[in-house]
Amino acid sequence: MDKRLNIVFIPPKEIVDHSIRLCEEIKRENEVSFLLDGINNNPHVTIYQMVIPGWNLERLVEKLDQTTMNFNAQKFIFTDFQEHSGFLGASFKLTESIKRVQEEIVEQITELREGRNILEVDDPAVEDWPESHRQIVANYGFDNLFDFYNPHITITRLPDFEKARDLAGKLSWPFAEFESNSIGLCELGDFGTCNKLLKEFKLAAVN
Repeated sequence: MDKRLNIVFIPPKEIVDHSIRLCEEIKRENEVSFLLDGINNNPHVTIYQMVIPGWNLERLVEKLDQTTMNFNAQKFIFTDFQEHSGFLGASFKLTESIKRVQEEIVEQITELREGRNILEVDDPAVEDWPESHRQIVANYGFDNLFDFYNPHITITRLPDFEKARDLAGKLSWPFAEFESNSIGLCELGDFGTCNKLLKEFKLAAVN
């Protein structure tokens, strides 16, 4: 059976707690597609979403264990709140260090998909994208990668896109920066959520 997976940076507790509170505040006055709760839907920064055949899960864990040994904890610097297709997210600067982590992880594990994709290049949503972005989708089965990577924590999604766009300009984020000291392998849920944590990989502390 195929496994839908999300490889993510795990934020520290204060970031997780604030993201959950913010989601709950939004829900009080708006219809939302999902609710962060720290149990079934966990705040995270996606690195790579992928589908693999179940028989490759053990190899994936081994590859992630080997690859993440090379990385230090990563600093995330807040830039702004963004809205995309109703999704509301706190976005962070794409540093060279974060970009390198994503590149190395994706290149090491993408073969384990064996042709399975999260996103297809013939999806209507991809039709008008630049050819360079379409090629990434064709090669890796996912779109939020490399030069097009937007590191972010999705807070929730509003079915009403207009409300979501208006809300994005009003939300506040009290943390200028934070450090993630682990990468997680999670089950991928609806709307790109991070469900059950299957394995956590610690990153080396920065001196």
